[in-house]
Amino acid sequence: KRIEGLEAFARHQLGLARRQPDGRPLREHLEALARQTGATPAQLDPPELPAAVGHLWDWFCELNAARGGTGFGPAPVGHVEIEAWARLTGRGPSPWEVAALRGLDRIALEIAAEAVAARGPSKVATPRRVLRD
Repeated sequence: KRIEGLEAFARHQLGLARRQPDGRPLREHLEALARQTGATPAQLDPPELPAAVGHLWDWFCELNAARGGTGFGPAPVGHVEIEAWARLTGRGPSPWEVAALRGLDRIALEIAAEAVAARGPSKVATPRRVLRD
């Protein structure tokens, strides 16, 4: 139940951070709507984050902030990155905590992939090959 609550919280928070076509996160749009109408949209109300796993969300946010990219999107946070982070920060996640961090990473990557799919085909021009005679 705790991990399910953590994952629901993560989906909500990461979904609010998803960039919209104008480049701004969904959260900013919803907060602007709340200011204009005086009513807070239900989408801004997060599911409860179980206190027993709150530290995992904090840890994931640290890892996510240091995430690299592949040129096609965000790179996964793997065991090597988690091990380096743990060593550098003096933390010692247990195996179940590492599994939970990897689960949060999967959610983040799914949301990133959904955002790319929603934008549609890339508008980037493909390089042309120049032939010489």
